[in-house]
Amino acid sequence: MKPTVTNKDTVIHLEERSTIVNDPVVTQETPDEQVAMNAAEVDIRNPAAALNKVGKSLPMMTIGALLGLIIIPILQLYIGWEYADACPVNPKIPKYLFVAGTVGIVSVILNQLRVYLAAKSAQPSVDITDRKTTITAATGTNSPLNSVITTITYALNIFMVVWFIFGCIWIFRVWNDVKYRPRNHPNFCQALVYRFAYISASFRFMAVVVVVASSD
Repeated sequence: MKPTVTNKDTVIHLEERSTIVNDPVVTQETPDEQVAMNAAEVDIRNPAAALNKVGKSLPMMTIGALLGLIIIPILQLYIGWEYADACPVNPKIPKYLFVAGTVGIVSVILNQLRVYLAAKSAQPSVDITDRKTTITAATGTNSPLNSVITTITYALNIFMVVWFIFGCIWIFRVWNDVKYRPRNHPNFCQALVYRFAYISASFRFMAVVVVVASSD
């Protein structure tokens, strides 16, 4: 075998050189990369653990959604209760706010309860005898409690649609007649009451229009 001589007069046989050239380059992962790879491998091999992680984060997500959706109903309830007699031009406007706020709070709580029950029923179960992980895909829609909550929610939604129509009639009918002062005027209405009712009804009406338009 004929040797090959390099610039430094180092003798490297052709077979050894080919072995050196063809050796793969081995890279070492950093500790953070190793931890991430190990975690990903665990999640792939154990889907139950991955679902448990998601299930643990659901309570915080539910609380955040609850607080975000319940602010307007709380304001409606408070303003309708506090200023129940402060709108002689149409006493039904504060009543509309009070009822809408009450029903809105109940609807939000029931909807979040449905989400919680569905997430709880979807948690994985482990079969120890067969040493296999089985994931329960049920959503809990067949449980009696969920059926009752769903029925009540649908009834409240229908009521809210009808109540919203009446509220719009009461609010917009006195648009040109409402007076914010003096208080003894027959067409007086507390500015906070009427403006909040008008703005909330307008935004809800626009939201309905956007949803209907986007569904076409």
